[in-house]
Amino acid sequence: MGGRVKHDRLKAELQTGTATASATNVFQRLLSKEFWIRVWTRSEEDEILGRAAQLSYYFLLALFPLLVFLITLLGYFNGAGSHLQRKLISYLGDVMPPAALHLVVVTLEKLPRVAARES
Repeated sequence: MGGRVKHDRLKAELQTGTATASATNVFQRLLSKEFWIRVWTRSEEDEILGRAAQLSYYFLLALFPLLVFLITLLGYFNGAGSHLQRKLISYLGDVMPPAALHLVVVTLEKLPRVAARES
């Protein structure tokens, strides 16, 4: 019900020309100092910056083991140096920094040797 009332009110505002006045009021509220103080206070209460840091840290921490696992799995299915593995490394080269890609490639080169020693 509330959505319909809001829709009717906006329609009436557009017809009477008061919609531009309310849009200007919204922009004035967005630019007000009190609004940004409330946003900052709420973000500190909810610990948004800390949670964002935790999320990015754990994502980064989990990303490389996941990539190693997936590429190792692909290595078992397609063999080392397969076309699929080369395409995947090529794709990673487009989205990863060069230093991180080098680390992944070096690790992948060592995996078959370690697996052969353990068998």
